[in-house]
Amino acid sequence: YGVLLGADFAEVLPSLDFNIEYNRVANWTFNQALDRNRYLFNGDLIGGALGNDYEQFGFSFKRWFGEYTLLSTNLTYQRQGEGRVTAEWTAPWFDTDGDYDEPFPTGTVETTRSASLGFKSFLVNHFYIDTEAGINWVDNYHHTDGDDRTLPFVRLQISTFFSAPVNIAW
Repeated sequence: YGVLLGADFAEVLPSLDFNIEYNRVANWTFNQALDRNRYLFNGDLIGGALGNDYEQFGFSFKRWFGEYTLLSTNLTYQRQGEGRVTAEWTAPWFDTDGDYDEPFPTGTVETTRSASLGFKSFLVNHFYIDTEAGINWVDNYHHTDGDDRTLPFVRLQISTFFSAPVNIAW
């Protein structure tokens, strides 16, 4: 199974929005007996955001400054098990008498807590900036028991577009 639940609340207070989201995908959801059914395209996932065997909870406050500028505060909590879409297909439930049960998430669980600030805005009419900076606190980094890390991050995207009217009348 896979679950995605979320809600956006606009104008909770003037110019203040918030978003809450929960996403969970069980270990065997996108793993299939036939490779063609594994929700991959050229080796990239097209199913759940993190593939199989994870849950993610996110919350963000968004403050608007005018129509085109947004400042956000983002908090996330994520648990990722060792199950993978590309793992060898097995059917352990056939080898079990009675009800099949496995822990969720499976294996050594990587847990990430994240806090960040984001900024989005149009600049000089034809440029758009989308940036985020924060810290990830990761327990069991890459599923290695006891490898705990604090990882700062910065993401910056700048886009541009141009437009002009075109007359196609004859």
